[in-house]
Amino acid sequence: MLTRFDRYLLRTILITTLITLVFLLSVDLIIQISAEADDLGRGHYTLRVLLIQQLLVLPEKLILFTPAAVLVGTIMGLGQLAAQNEIAVVRAAGISRLRLARAGLLLAFIIGVLNIVNGEAFAPQLAAKSRLIHHLALGESAETTTAQGIWLKQRDTIIHIGALNPDGSLQHLRYYQADADHITITEADRATYAAPDWLHENPRRYRTGAENTETLPAPARWENGATPADLKSLATIGSAETLRELHTLTRFMAANGLNHRQESLKYWQRLLTPLTTAAMVLLALPFAFGSNRSGQQGTRLVTGILLGVAYYVTSGVIANLALLLHWPPLLGATLPILLFTVPALIVLTRQ
Repeated sequence: MLTRFDRYLLRTILITTLITLVFLLSVDLIIQISAEADDLGRGHYTLRVLLIQQLLVLPEKLILFTPAAVLVGTIMGLGQLAAQNEIAVVRAAGISRLRLARAGLLLAFIIGVLNIVNGEAFAPQLAAKSRLIHHLALGESAETTTAQGIWLKQRDTIIHIGALNPDGSLQHLRYYQADADHITITEADRATYAAPDWLHENPRRYRTGAENTETLPAPARWENGATPADLKSLATIGSAETLRELHTLTRFMAANGLNHRQESLKYWQRLLTPLTTAAMVLLALPFAFGSNRSGQQGTRLVTGILLGVAYYVTSGVIANLALLLHWPPLLGATLPILLFTVPALIVLTRQ
Protein backbone atom coordinates (compact mmCIF):
# COMPACT_ATOMS: atom_id res chain seq x y z
CA MET A 1 0.00 0.00 0.00
CA LEU A 2 1.48 3.34 -1.07
CA THR A 3 1.47 6.14 1.47
CA ARG A 4 0.67 9.76 0.67
CA PHE A 5 4.40 10.55 0.57
CA ASP A 6 4.97 7.59 -1.79
CA ARG A 7 2.39 9.00 -4.18
CA TYR A 8 3.93 12.46 -3.90
CA LEU A 9 7.37 10.99 -4.59
CA LEU A 10 5.99 8.97 -7.48
CA ARG A 11 4.43 12.06 -9.02
CA THR A 12 7.63 14.10 -8.63
CA ILE A 13 9.83 11.44 -10.24
CA LEU A 14 7.30 10.89 -13.01
CA ILE A 15 7.21 14.62 -13.85
CA THR A 16 11.01 14.97 -13.94
CA THR A 17 11.28 11.75 -15.98
CA LEU A 18 8.75 13.05 -18.53
CA ILE A 19 10.60 16.38 -18.76
CA THR A 20 13.87 14.52 -19.38
CA LEU A 21 12.22 12.24 -21.94
CA VAL A 22 10.76 15.20 -23.86
CA PHE A 23 14.20 16.84 -23.87
CA LEU A 24 15.91 13.69 -25.19
CA LEU A 25 13.26 13.18 -27.88
CA SER A 26 13.52 16.84 -28.94
CA VAL A 27 17.30 16.59 -29.28
CA ASP A 28 16.94 13.38 -31.27
CA LEU A 29 14.34 15.00 -33.56
CA ILE A 30 16.68 17.91 -34.29
CA ILE A 31 19.50 15.48 -35.07
CA GLN A 32 17.28 13.40 -37.37
CA ILE A 33 16.02 16.46 -39.25
CA SER A 34 19.61 17.63 -39.72
CA ALA A 35 20.67 14.17 -40.95
CA GLU A 36 17.79 13.99 -43.45
CA ALA A 37 18.09 17.61 -44.63
CA ASP A 38 20.01 16.62 -47.78
CA ASP A 39 17.17 14.33 -48.89
CA LEU A 40 14.46 16.96 -48.49
CA GLY A 41 13.10 17.88 -51.90
CA ARG A 42 14.04 14.56 -53.51
CA GLY A 43 10.99 12.93 -55.07
CA HIS A 44 8.07 13.40 -52.70
CA TYR A 45 10.24 13.63 -49.56
CA THR A 46 9.05 16.83 -47.91
CA LEU A 47 9.31 18.18 -44.36
CA ARG A 48 5.77 16.96 -43.74
CA VAL A 49 6.73 13.40 -44.75
CA LEU A 50 9.82 13.61 -42.54
CA LEU A 51 7.76 14.69 -39.52
CA ILE A 52 5.21 11.91 -40.13
CA GLN A 53 8.07 9.43 -40.38
CA GLN A 54 9.57 10.64 -37.09
CA LEU A 55 6.16 10.47 -35.42
CA LEU A 56 5.81 6.83 -36.46
CA VAL A 57 9.19 5.90 -34.96
CA LEU A 58 8.32 7.64 -31.67
CA PRO A 59 7.32 4.35 -29.94
CA GLU A 60 10.70 2.87 -30.95
CA LYS A 61 12.49 5.96 -29.58
CA LEU A 62 10.59 5.64 -26.32
CA ILE A 63 12.04 2.16 -25.82
CA LEU A 64 15.52 3.55 -26.49
CA PHE A 65 15.40 6.67 -24.32
CA THR A 66 13.14 5.67 -21.42
CA PRO A 67 15.82 4.01 -19.21
CA ALA A 68 18.09 7.07 -19.51
CA ALA A 69 15.15 9.37 -18.77
CA VAL A 70 14.30 7.33 -15.65
CA LEU A 71 17.91 7.62 -14.44
CA VAL A 72 18.13 11.39 -14.92
CA GLY A 73 14.53 11.95 -13.78
CA THR A 74 15.11 10.08 -10.52
CA ILE A 75 18.25 12.07 -9.75
CA MET A 76 16.46 15.35 -10.52
CA GLY A 77 13.26 14.45 -8.66
CA LEU A 78 14.93 13.22 -5.47
CA GLY A 79 17.47 16.03 -5.67
CA GLN A 80 14.62 18.54 -5.84
CA LEU A 81 12.99 17.05 -2.72
CA ALA A 82 16.35 16.98 -0.93
CA ALA A 83 16.96 20.65 -1.78
CA GLN A 84 13.60 21.51 -0.19
CA ASN A 85 14.56 19.48 2.92
CA GLU A 86 11.60 17.16 2.41
CA ILE A 87 13.86 14.11 2.26
CA ALA A 88 15.58 15.19 5.50
CA VAL A 89 12.23 15.47 7.30
CA VAL A 90 11.17 11.99 6.21
CA ARG A 91 14.59 10.55 7.05
CA ALA A 92 14.35 12.09 10.53
CA ALA A 93 11.19 10.04 11.03
CA GLY A 94 13.33 6.89 10.67
CA ILE A 95 12.42 5.95 7.09
CA SER A 96 15.36 4.37 5.24
CA ARG A 97 16.59 5.36 1.80
CA LEU A 98 15.54 2.00 0.37
CA ARG A 99 12.05 2.55 1.73
CA LEU A 100 12.01 5.95 0.05
CA ALA A 101 13.06 4.29 -3.19
CA ARG A 102 9.99 2.03 -3.26
CA ALA A 103 7.91 4.45 -5.29
CA GLY A 104 10.75 5.00 -7.78
CA LEU A 105 11.32 1.28 -8.22
CA LEU A 106 7.60 0.70 -8.70
CA LEU A 107 7.46 3.44 -11.33
CA ALA A 108 10.53 2.04 -13.11
CA PHE A 109 9.10 -1.49 -13.16
CA ILE A 110 5.77 -0.26 -14.56
CA ILE A 111 7.57 1.76 -17.24
CA GLY A 112 9.64 -1.32 -18.12
CA VAL A 113 6.51 -3.44 -18.53
CA LEU A 114 4.91 -0.73 -20.68
CA ASN A 115 8.07 -0.71 -22.80
CA ILE A 116 7.67 -4.44 -23.40
CA VAL A 117 4.01 -3.93 -24.39
CA ASN A 118 5.07 -1.08 -26.66
CA GLY A 119 7.79 -3.23 -28.21
CA GLU A 120 5.34 -6.04 -28.86
CA ALA A 121 2.28 -4.15 -30.09
CA PHE A 122 3.31 -0.82 -31.58
CA ALA A 123 6.99 -0.04 -32.15
CA PRO A 124 8.01 -2.67 -34.79
CA GLN A 125 4.91 -2.20 -36.95
CA LEU A 126 5.04 1.60 -36.88
CA ALA A 127 8.81 1.64 -37.48
CA ALA A 128 8.34 -0.64 -40.51
CA LYS A 129 5.64 1.70 -41.81
CA SER A 130 7.98 4.65 -41.28
CA ARG A 131 10.71 2.97 -43.35
CA LEU A 132 8.19 2.16 -46.08
CA ILE A 133 7.05 5.79 -46.24
CA HIS A 134 10.70 6.89 -46.40
CA HIS A 135 11.50 4.55 -49.32
CA LEU A 136 8.32 5.37 -51.24
CA ALA A 137 8.82 9.12 -50.83
CA LEU A 138 12.36 8.83 -52.22
CA GLY A 139 11.23 6.48 -55.01
CA GLU A 140 13.34 3.59 -53.66
CA SER A 141 12.49 -0.09 -53.43
CA ALA A 142 11.60 -1.31 -49.96
CA GLU A 143 12.23 -4.98 -50.79
CA THR A 144 15.04 -6.84 -49.03
CA THR A 145 17.02 -9.64 -50.65
CA THR A 146 19.53 -12.19 -49.48
CA ALA A 147 22.38 -12.68 -51.92
CA GLN A 148 23.71 -15.84 -50.24
CA GLY A 149 20.35 -17.48 -49.63
CA ILE A 150 19.63 -19.41 -46.45
CA TRP A 151 21.70 -22.24 -44.99
CA LEU A 152 20.10 -24.76 -42.60
CA LYS A 153 21.14 -27.95 -40.85
CA GLN A 154 18.61 -30.71 -40.21
CA ARG A 155 20.16 -33.70 -38.45
CA ASP A 156 22.85 -34.97 -40.89
CA THR A 157 21.62 -32.86 -43.84
CA ILE A 158 22.92 -29.44 -44.93
CA ILE A 159 20.27 -27.45 -46.78
CA HIS A 160 20.65 -24.40 -49.01
CA ILE A 161 17.65 -22.32 -50.12
CA GLY A 162 18.50 -20.06 -53.03
CA ALA A 163 15.69 -17.54 -52.68
CA LEU A 164 12.36 -16.78 -51.03
CA ASN A 165 9.64 -15.78 -53.47
CA PRO A 166 7.05 -13.08 -52.64
CA ASP A 167 4.29 -15.73 -52.62
CA GLY A 168 6.06 -17.65 -49.82
CA SER A 169 7.48 -20.42 -52.03
CA LEU A 170 11.17 -21.38 -52.11
CA GLN A 171 13.48 -21.34 -55.10
CA HIS A 172 16.53 -23.50 -55.95
CA LEU A 173 16.75 -25.92 -53.04
CA ARG A 174 19.73 -28.21 -52.55
CA TYR A 175 20.33 -30.82 -49.82
CA TYR A 176 23.72 -32.34 -48.98
CA GLN A 177 24.18 -35.62 -47.09
CA ALA A 178 27.65 -37.12 -46.63
CA ASP A 179 28.94 -40.45 -45.33
CA ALA A 180 32.36 -42.06 -45.36
CA ASP A 181 32.44 -42.84 -49.10
CA HIS A 182 29.67 -40.92 -50.80
CA ILE A 183 27.82 -37.61 -50.88
CA THR A 184 24.15 -37.47 -51.74
CA ILE A 185 22.78 -34.31 -53.34
CA THR A 186 19.06 -33.61 -53.69
CA GLU A 187 17.85 -30.69 -55.79
CA ALA A 188 14.48 -29.07 -56.41
CA ASP A 189 13.65 -26.11 -58.61
CA ARG A 190 10.93 -24.92 -56.28
CA ALA A 191 9.05 -25.85 -53.10
CA THR A 192 5.60 -24.72 -51.99
CA TYR A 193 4.29 -24.85 -48.44
CA ALA A 194 1.64 -27.47 -47.65
CA ALA A 195 1.48 -27.48 -43.86
CA PRO A 196 3.37 -28.90 -42.13
CA ASP A 197 5.75 -29.86 -45.00
CA TRP A 198 7.03 -28.45 -48.29
CA LEU A 199 6.19 -29.97 -51.70
CA HIS A 200 9.08 -30.22 -54.17
CA GLU A 201 8.74 -29.36 -57.84
CA ASN A 202 10.97 -31.31 -60.23
CA PRO A 203 13.07 -33.00 -57.49
CA ARG A 204 16.31 -34.84 -58.40
CA ARG A 205 18.74 -36.91 -56.29
CA TYR A 206 22.30 -38.01 -57.05
CA ARG A 207 24.71 -40.17 -55.09
CA THR A 208 28.33 -39.43 -55.93
CA GLY A 209 31.38 -41.43 -54.92
CA ALA A 210 35.02 -41.67 -55.94
CA GLU A 211 34.24 -43.97 -58.87
CA ASN A 212 30.70 -43.28 -60.10
CA THR A 213 27.53 -41.22 -59.81
CA GLU A 214 24.11 -42.81 -59.65
CA THR A 215 20.61 -41.39 -59.83
CA LEU A 216 18.26 -42.15 -56.93
CA PRO A 217 14.51 -41.62 -56.37
CA ALA A 218 13.99 -38.09 -55.07
CA PRO A 219 11.64 -37.28 -52.16
CA ALA A 220 8.49 -35.37 -53.01
CA ARG A 221 8.41 -33.58 -49.64
CA TRP A 222 10.75 -31.69 -47.34
CA GLU A 223 9.67 -32.53 -43.78
CA ASN A 224 10.90 -29.62 -41.68
CA GLY A 225 7.96 -27.86 -40.04
CA ALA A 226 9.28 -24.39 -40.91
CA THR A 227 6.64 -21.93 -42.07
CA PRO A 228 7.21 -19.27 -44.74
CA ALA A 229 7.18 -16.65 -41.95
CA ASP A 230 9.96 -18.55 -40.12
CA LEU A 231 12.16 -18.61 -43.20
CA LYS A 232 11.44 -14.97 -43.96
CA SER A 233 12.53 -14.02 -40.43
CA LEU A 234 15.65 -16.12 -40.88
CA ALA A 235 16.42 -14.49 -44.24
CA THR A 236 16.25 -11.02 -42.66
CA ILE A 237 17.52 -12.14 -39.30
CA GLY A 238 17.89 -8.63 -37.91
CA SER A 239 14.17 -7.94 -38.44
CA ALA A 240 13.05 -10.13 -35.52
CA GLU A 241 12.18 -7.58 -32.86
CA THR A 242 9.26 -8.72 -30.73
CA LEU A 243 9.54 -11.34 -28.01
CA ARG A 244 7.28 -13.66 -29.98
CA GLU A 245 9.38 -13.34 -33.13
CA LEU A 246 12.64 -13.81 -31.22
CA HIS A 247 11.28 -16.84 -29.34
CA THR A 248 10.04 -18.46 -32.57
CA LEU A 249 13.26 -17.67 -34.39
CA THR A 250 15.57 -19.05 -31.67
CA ARG A 251 13.56 -22.28 -31.41
CA PHE A 252 13.63 -22.69 -35.18
CA MET A 253 17.37 -22.03 -35.39
CA ALA A 254 18.06 -24.44 -32.52
CA ALA A 255 15.98 -27.15 -34.22
CA ASN A 256 18.01 -26.68 -37.40
CA GLY A 257 21.42 -26.72 -35.72
CA LEU A 258 22.10 -23.01 -36.24
CA ASN A 259 23.91 -20.68 -33.84
CA HIS A 260 21.19 -18.70 -32.06
CA ARG A 261 23.13 -17.21 -29.14
CA GLN A 262 22.83 -13.64 -30.41
CA GLU A 263 19.07 -13.95 -30.91
CA SER A 264 18.65 -15.61 -27.49
CA LEU A 265 20.67 -12.84 -25.84
CA LYS A 266 18.48 -10.22 -27.53
CA TYR A 267 15.39 -12.10 -26.34
CA TRP A 268 16.51 -12.09 -22.69
CA GLN A 269 17.61 -8.45 -22.84
CA ARG A 270 14.16 -7.49 -24.11
CA LEU A 271 12.38 -9.68 -21.55
CA LEU A 272 14.41 -8.18 -18.67
CA THR A 273 13.57 -4.59 -19.65
CA PRO A 274 11.65 -3.92 -16.37
CA LEU A 275 14.71 -4.98 -14.33
CA THR A 276 16.99 -2.81 -16.49
CA THR A 277 14.73 0.21 -15.92
CA ALA A 278 14.61 -0.50 -12.18
CA ALA A 279 18.42 -0.71 -12.21
CA MET A 280 18.48 2.89 -13.46
CA VAL A 281 16.62 3.97 -10.32
CA LEU A 282 19.04 2.09 -8.05
CA LEU A 283 21.96 3.71 -9.89
CA ALA A 284 20.42 7.13 -9.30
CA LEU A 285 19.68 6.75 -5.59
CA PRO A 286 23.23 7.12 -4.16
CA PHE A 287 23.59 10.38 -6.11
CA ALA A 288 20.21 11.76 -5.08
CA PHE A 289 20.95 11.99 -1.36
CA GLY A 290 23.53 14.03 0.46
CA SER A 291 24.38 17.69 0.62
CA ASN A 292 21.74 20.08 -0.69
CA ARG A 293 24.17 22.61 -2.12
CA SER A 294 23.44 23.32 -5.78
CA GLY A 295 27.03 22.79 -6.88
CA GLN A 296 27.09 19.29 -5.46
CA GLN A 297 23.64 18.59 -6.86
CA GLY A 298 24.96 19.40 -10.34
CA THR A 299 28.04 17.26 -9.77
CA ARG A 300 25.91 14.32 -8.66
CA LEU A 301 23.67 14.72 -11.70
CA VAL A 302 26.63 14.62 -14.10
CA THR A 303 28.19 11.70 -12.23
CA GLY A 304 24.93 9.75 -12.32
CA ILE A 305 24.61 10.35 -16.07
CA LEU A 306 28.18 9.17 -16.63
CA LEU A 307 27.45 6.08 -14.56
CA GLY A 308 24.40 5.40 -16.73
CA VAL A 309 26.59 5.68 -19.83
CA ALA A 310 29.05 3.28 -18.19
CA TYR A 311 26.18 0.85 -17.63
CA TYR A 312 25.27 0.79 -21.32
CA VAL A 313 28.91 0.47 -22.39
CA THR A 314 29.46 -2.37 -19.91
CA SER A 315 26.28 -4.08 -21.10
CA GLY A 316 27.57 -4.01 -24.67
CA VAL A 317 30.98 -5.36 -23.65
CA ILE A 318 29.47 -8.17 -21.56
CA ALA A 319 27.05 -9.06 -24.37
CA ASN A 320 29.98 -9.41 -26.80
CA LEU A 321 31.94 -11.44 -24.26
CA ALA A 322 28.94 -13.71 -23.73
CA LEU A 323 28.76 -14.38 -27.46
CA LEU A 324 32.53 -14.83 -27.80
CA LEU A 325 32.99 -17.09 -24.77
CA HIS A 326 29.72 -19.00 -25.27
CA TRP A 327 28.18 -17.96 -21.95
CA PRO A 328 24.50 -18.75 -21.41
CA PRO A 329 22.46 -15.90 -22.96
CA LEU A 330 20.56 -15.38 -19.70
CA LEU A 331 23.87 -14.76 -17.89
CA GLY A 332 24.92 -12.23 -20.52
CA ALA A 333 21.63 -10.35 -20.02
CA THR A 334 21.56 -10.38 -16.20
CA LEU A 335 25.25 -9.87 -15.37
CA PRO A 336 25.31 -6.10 -16.18
CA ILE A 337 22.23 -5.59 -13.98
CA LEU A 338 23.87 -7.41 -11.07
CA LEU A 339 27.23 -5.65 -11.48
CA PHE A 340 25.65 -2.21 -11.09
CA THR A 341 22.69 -2.80 -8.77
CA VAL A 342 24.42 -4.87 -6.09
CA PRO A 343 27.06 -2.15 -5.31
CA ALA A 344 24.29 0.48 -5.35
CA LEU A 345 22.30 -1.55 -2.82
CA ILE A 346 25.39 -1.94 -0.60
CA VAL A 347 26.03 1.83 -0.71
CA LEU A 348 22.40 2.60 0.16
CA THR A 349 22.27 0.20 3.08
CA ARG A 350 25.52 1.58 4.55
CA GLN A 351 24.67 5.27 4.14
